[in-house]
Amino acid sequence: MSKRVVDVVTEELKKDEELKETQEEKQEEVAAEEDLEATEDLAEESEETPDWESLLEQQRHINEELTNRLARLQADFDNYRRRTRKEVEDVTRFGSEQVILSLLPVLDNFERALAAAEGKSELTQFAAGMEMIYRQLIEALEKAGLAVIPTANEAFDPEKHHAVAQVETDEYEENMIVDQLQKGYTLYEKVLRPSMVRVAKSI
Repeated sequence: MSKRVVDVVTEELKKDEELKETQEEKQEEVAAEEDLEATEDLAEESEETPDWESLLEQQRHINEELTNRLARLQADFDNYRRRTRKEVEDVTRFGSEQVILSLLPVLDNFERALAAAEGKSELTQFAAGMEMIYRQLIEALEKAGLAVIPTANEAFDPEKHHAVAQVETDEYEENMIVDQLQKGYTLYEKVLRPSMVRVAKSI
């Protein structure tokens, strides 16, 4: 075999070896790139995959906050509605309080006049007319919520009665009302004017 042939064969073997090394390097580069891409894909998946436990906890917190806020709003609205209803009722019931209160002395004067005319024949017809007007006035005021505070056979109640004197007696038990000097009135159970009374005191 001539030297030239040997050189050619050697050159071809060298080229084959270089080609083989080049192919191996390319394969290694491709494998490295694939590994890198796989790593990046895993990282992206890790970033894109939500933390369901954390999201659920956040949602529970939001739901709890909204529920509490709704409960507070509902309570505020209920209080507002009750307050408004009471204010309307109070206006309806007690809007005429001052007018009725100003009419109480008129009732007192009617009663005094009727008591003074009692037994006087010359005032019988006049008294009858006054009594009719008095009854109509009482009826109208009662429809508006006015009521007389009872005193007969009643014990003294400082919320409803005003004691102007004590009477020593054995006819009544201690602290019982002996007599009434002026009528007292309530408007829908609210005391407009206490009854003026004298109270029994044991001897």
